[in-house]
Amino acid sequence: MKRAIILLMCLLFIGFYNNACAKKTKSFAQNEFSKSSFMHDNVERSFYYYVPKKHQNQKQPLIISLHGGGKADGDEYGAQAGYRDLADRAGFIIVHPNGIESQWNDGRGITYNLREGNENIDDVGFISKVIDYFIEKYNADPSRIFIEGTSNGGMMTQRLACELSHKITAAASNIANMPLNIHKKCSPKHSVPMLLINGTADPIIPWEGGFVKIGKKSIGEVISTYETIKFWIENNKCNSKSETILIKDRIKRDKSSIRKHIYACQDNAQVVLYEVVNGGHNRPNPKGWTPVKLLGYQNRDITTAVEVWKFFRQF
Repeated sequence: MKRAIILLMCLLFIGFYNNACAKKTKSFAQNEFSKSSFMHDNVERSFYYYVPKKHQNQKQPLIISLHGGGKADGDEYGAQAGYRDLADRAGFIIVHPNGIESQWNDGRGITYNLREGNENIDDVGFISKVIDYFIEKYNADPSRIFIEGTSNGGMMTQRLACELSHKITAAASNIANMPLNIHKKCSPKHSVPMLLINGTADPIIPWEGGFVKIGKKSIGEVISTYETIKFWIENNKCNSKSETILIKDRIKRDKSSIRKHIYACQDNAQVVLYEVVNGGHNRPNPKGWTPVKLLGYQNRDITTAVEVWKFFRQF
């Protein structure tokens, strides 16, 4: 049982298994990622990043990619999330920040690792400062700032879209809904194009909303996927009816399929939902693997990083 819980916590940060759960993956130095830090709110905050050399003489889009709330930081998330090679080909800067104790203050007021909560951790201010850092130091394009995250990082993405809409061009939230506490006060200054990729059978963050659960422990509450989408439809002044596309079910053995719902909005502030039918708490990925009994079925028909970049590159 103890081993299963450790495995579960390791898996939560990314949504698919790899050797990082047993031992550390290759260092980011070997993968051409760099690490840096600065002081924020009297705490040293760090992040991993990659700037494609062949695009350094021009302004580049910036993707800030947030790990989940397990036991791993931005290095392991970055090694598996799949944006590194895309950054080279497409020409964008990728940044994987580190949360305090591998957690983000997404507004729920409680996380798995921090027993006394994290309400006083200024992660919104930290991410805002990361954006400024890359605009000033690495010529990131301030008109193309993108945020994506998984699980705890996906809920943090929802919060950032609410509170940093003046800086964020578009956002993508994976296996995550908007925290209830954030929904109560979310009032973006601008439209934020939003992509959600959620599983209808997620055992951790419920599709229907309610308490986030790891085992028997409840760790805050979220609204439903439909309520989350509804919020961004209304905020972005979208059509209430979507165009629905059935993604080709290439791999039958994953016991899941995907419906893509596209909502047309004013000023091209598109809202998109990938409804992973019977999907669990994991990022869709043809090469991934997760234990079904712990996290549910993992869809293998799409690659999350590729779909996220397809969404971002429109803006």
